[in-house]
Amino acid sequence: MSKLIRVLDAGAFGQTGAQKFLVAAGATAILAGQPIVKALGAAVVTAAADGTPVVGTDYIVGIATTDSTQTASAAGYVYAMP
Repeated sequence: MSKLIRVLDAGAFGQTGAQKFLVAAGATAILAGQPIVKALGAAVVTAAADGTPVVGTDYIVGIATTDSTQTASAAGYVYAMP
């Protein structure tokens, strides 16, 4: 069961600041509001699971502001607020 985080206030110009991150093909879907993590040296992000981040192994990227766009056969993207 995932717990989603809801942003209650927009940024200074009516938009939240977000960055684009790569999600691997076939990865579990990331939903807007989920915390996301990235392993050190990895090119892709994943949804945070129980027990993450692990100290010295991965770090918190931020909170997803969009649903991820990957499919079973193609990599996709997700936007996240740091």
